[in-house]
Amino acid sequence: MLHEHDTAKWRIYEALLQATPDLSYVFDLQHRFIYANKALLDMWGMRWEEAAGKTCLELGYAPWHAAMHDDEIEQVIATRRPVRGEVPFPHTTEGTRVYDYIFTPVFGPDGQVEAIAGSTRDITERTRHAQHLQLLVNELTHRVKNTLATVQSIARQTFANADGMDDAC
Repeated sequence: MLHEHDTAKWRIYEALLQATPDLSYVFDLQHRFIYANKALLDMWGMRWEEAAGKTCLELGYAPWHAAMHDDEIEQVIATRRPVRGEVPFPHTTEGTRVYDYIFTPVFGPDGQVEAIAGSTRDITERTRHAQHLQLLVNELTHRVKNTLATVQSIARQTFANADGMDDAC
């Protein structure tokens, strides 16, 4: 039975987790979702009643993706340490997005891992911005190299046709 203080704390945590645009969730030790906030349910296009107690594979994740998360959950349980990753995933209304996620252990009163909490952030725009910036840097590097090659060529021709340093200048 929850005490009034615990109930108030739960309402605060629930309000916070439901308000964030980040995906927040909890897996049990059998890799089943035991909590998913609104942002994650919206991404899946599901209600909690449809998702509760299901694994990634049962929720329609690609087999490779579900297996990857299964391995990471087992790693968190075994090492008692967080695991972080980045993965593309199809959002029901926004198409494929890129997500940065972290799985972290939840320790019980006995000090053992009793669940795995997760938080995931959509980094699609940041990733696109970084790729665009890299294209600009590559283009700038290319242009600088071309300009330098032209200057070197002119300098070589100038010095090749000169009889001495005074002639070249």
